[in-house]
Amino acid sequence: MKKLILIVFCLFSFGVFAQEIADIDVTKINKQLDLIEKNINQGKNSADYLTEQLKNINAIQADINQVKIQYQQKRENVQKKIDALGELPQDATSQNSDIADKRKEFIAQDDMHKAQIVQIDLINTKIDEINALILKVRNQSLLNKILIRDASVFQVGNLKNSVLQLSIFSYNILKTPYDWYTNLASGDKQIVDKNIWLVTTVFTLILFFAFYLSLYIRKKFGYKQCLDAPSYMQKIRSNIAMIISFGIIPTIVFGAFLLWLNANPIVLSNNFGLLLQLATKYLLIFFIIRAAVKVIFVPKCAYWRIIKIDDYKAKTASRTVLFWSLISLTAEFFYHLALKQNTSTEVIYILQITTVIAKSLGVIFISRSILHNTNDDIEPDVQKPEYHLSIEAKISLFITIMMFFTIIVALVGYVRLADYVVNCFILSIATIVVFQIVNLFLRYIIRQFLKLKFLTQKLHINPRTLIKTEFWITLLLNPIVWIFAIITILGIWGFSVDIMLHDIKNFLLGFNIGGMHISITSALTGLLSFFVSMFLFKSLKQSLLYGNLSKIDMEQGSRSSLASSISLIGFIVSVIVAVMVMGGSLSNITLIAGALSFGIGLGLQNIVNNFVSGIIIIFEKPIKIGDWVIIKGQEGIVKTISMRATLLEAFDKSNIIIPNSEILSSSLVNRTYSARVGLIEISLNIKYDADIKYLEETLIEIASKTMGVLTSPAPTVYFADMTEKYLIFKLNCYTENIYSRQTITNLLRTKILQEFKKNNILWIG
Repeated sequence: MKKLILIVFCLFSFGVFAQEIADIDVTKINKQLDLIEKNINQGKNSADYLTEQLKNINAIQADINQVKIQYQQKRENVQKKIDALGELPQDATSQNSDIADKRKEFIAQDDMHKAQIVQIDLINTKIDEINALILKVRNQSLLNKILIRDASVFQVGNLKNSVLQLSIFSYNILKTPYDWYTNLASGDKQIVDKNIWLVTTVFTLILFFAFYLSLYIRKKFGYKQCLDAPSYMQKIRSNIAMIISFGIIPTIVFGAFLLWLNANPIVLSNNFGLLLQLATKYLLIFFIIRAAVKVIFVPKCAYWRIIKIDDYKAKTASRTVLFWSLISLTAEFFYHLALKQNTSTEVIYILQITTVIAKSLGVIFISRSILHNTNDDIEPDVQKPEYHLSIEAKISLFITIMMFFTIIVALVGYVRLADYVVNCFILSIATIVVFQIVNLFLRYIIRQFLKLKFLTQKLHINPRTLIKTEFWITLLLNPIVWIFAIITILGIWGFSVDIMLHDIKNFLLGFNIGGMHISITSALTGLLSFFVSMFLFKSLKQSLLYGNLSKIDMEQGSRSSLASSISLIGFIVSVIVAVMVMGGSLSNITLIAGALSFGIGLGLQNIVNNFVSGIIIIFEKPIKIGDWVIIKGQEGIVKTISMRATLLEAFDKSNIIIPNSEILSSSLVNRTYSARVGLIEISLNIKYDADIKYLEETLIEIASKTMGVLTSPAPTVYFADMTEKYLIFKLNCYTENIYSRQTITNLLRTKILQEFKKNNILWIG
């Protein structure tokens, strides 16, 4: 404990001493910014240079903004000293002279800090201008790169020449191994002749070993003969096995082959080595895509999919993705090979167009296979006036139009623009898939954590509370995951994500209003602190009622009162902690309390009373939404509990609004406070000559066999009273849902009537 106190003291001391204002050289910073702006305007705008300078600018801005906050704090402290001195008296005395000198000293300090803040604001303005300039240069560079127009293939001469050059290129690829071997020196030929069969045998054995290892992993750790109800953890383990089998093992094999190629200069001495290198890399990419398809779609085992998709779509989509991936990668392979071999411009151009067309058609067919809806295949009914496409069909149509547009753009000469659009679109879809899988995995981790017995057994957290917690965490997690996905997609499309992230960071850091620092980060931190504090107080309350503290010898009434006090005190303390974490001070809370007191003095007693009563009702929970209550003769179901009043819905569907203060100031009946168990009481008038024992047995049997009647506590029959004409018996039983009491009562009365008539039991209706 002493060590913990020492660490806290050290951290506090560090925080105090860290408030000292760091020295900044405004002149030096301005010169540095002017030099950056001058270099950019003079054309020094390479991507690496702009990124490096942007990092420097962001670092400068972070430093000066930190100094600005410290100067603002200094100004606040100085202003408090000036306010403490008060107004300068008119009569001249030695004491007043000292006060005047102090005021002048503090005013001079305030003016100095204000001047520093103004200089920092001017630097921030210049930084914003440079950021805008960098953004403009980047956008212009991107446009200049992708908006270059080449000769259109629609020109007959160009097309004829391109086809001729492409034929020569294809012929050269076919005879690349022969040219490589014939151009080898005599000594190298002998080495190749001597080792060719050994190398071939070794790689063949490696391929066989990798194949059987992959097959063993799939059988041992795969989808277990497609079981119908696998757990999520089984799905994850099987998916990891599939990734290892289809992805990691081929990566190791092809990676080893690439290392062998790089270690053998004889093979790399000709275009044949380049051909082998590129072919190996693209085969590796294809196997990675194949592994992802097997894991995502699981075409043969529907119950093992981590995403919801029907069998037809899974099988069709997996085949389509693999086929068009193979076509696109093949086209991309020949295009990159032509670039590496410095082939003629005509060949590179037509191969690039072929690649764009292959990718575009692949996107069209893949999107149609995934978004295909069988309802769209049904012919529209001629009798129906309207026929609407589904959302999936509209998205597929949009993608088809966009991809056909890119093909046309490539054919007319803007092949770089078309290639940019297709590649960015494919990477964007891949990003969405990856983040969706990450989102599902994080939700599973949260769900498994909230199922831990430690939370329910040790901390006594209600399972219903855990369900609510999972809902809210998931609700907050989804936007965070998809914000990162959107930022990633914007970066793929060439947006200046670093500038955008810096602007978001500045927005989250916030601004000052009066004595409080307002920011999204501080607000979220304060909100988190509020809930953590409330959780701790709630745990203390649960421990007092049901945990270790419940063993303390204390009357039940005192225990309940103490638990209620803990709830109220916990709320007040949590609010204070949240305000302090958000950057406020106790003076802000004092102002709020003073405003409330002033309002009470102006006649707002009832409003404040209802407001405070509403807070107590919400956190003490004498009534909850959905409870069946009777308040001052008004009976109904609680629909809403606001800060001023509570809304009841009567059984005739009318609404009753009751002020919160009335609820706390008077007694109320809550039929569902701790549970929804309700009493059912049926009164019977029996004649004197009836068989009393048989009557009791019959009533208990009827109640025990009626659906909805609890067996514990068991139904009972007791002799309530007697009159001159009949005896009064009452059947008491309980139902677990008080809201079904009327239905069960009617059912019991019907069964009793039938049984009495059947066995001639004498009774008076």
